[in-house]
Amino acid sequence: MSGTPLVLYGAGSQAYVLDEIVTSSGFQVEAILNDTEVPAGFALGVKVIEGRAAIDEWLKNASVGLHYAISIGAHHGEARSERHRLLRRSGLQPATLVHRTAWISKGAQIGEACQILAFAFVGTRARLGDAVILNTRASIDHECILGHGVHVGPSATVAGRVGIGDHTFIGTGASVCPDVTISANCIIGAGTVVTRSIHEPGTYVGSPARRIG
Repeated sequence: MSGTPLVLYGAGSQAYVLDEIVTSSGFQVEAILNDTEVPAGFALGVKVIEGRAAIDEWLKNASVGLHYAISIGAHHGEARSERHRLLRRSGLQPATLVHRTAWISKGAQIGEACQILAFAFVGTRARLGDAVILNTRASIDHECILGHGVHVGPSATVAGRVGIGDHTFIGTGASVCPDVTISANCIIGAGTVVTRSIHEPGTYVGSPARRIG
């Protein structure tokens, strides 16, 4: 059965991750946009538009109201936000994709073009910006504020009243303690424990978190 047409931006692993959610959310992928040549072996069985010039030309003729999702994962939050703004300006409509096993509390606010994957949790009064990814089993507790383009990795835990700046990536299994703030443009390594606020962009690892590089 066909669903509402949707285009993905990004031909990589995140496109595979979203494929099941797209279908179960009532959408059908019509095309994939990718800034560069598609990686060898990538296949979702739909039309692919490669290169920014070709994408810009395609967008001129795209149906107004066509939905989209940004299939760019990992620590590329700024790129995800930029593509979101591009497609929004072009008249396309953002799709927020939520896996059927995810739990979103009644008082939470979810921004545009977010992806909430399997068994993720969003607590009451939490606020997510645009183009946020909550990966498998990620937990965002009460009253957290996540900026645009944030990605919380698999099984990462963010405790209550935490603020996370734009485009920051929280790695797999990391833990963020209550009432701390993390700067924009940070990478928090896998398994890292953030016990104090982080005020400078950079890469942080360890328990407690320390800046490296």
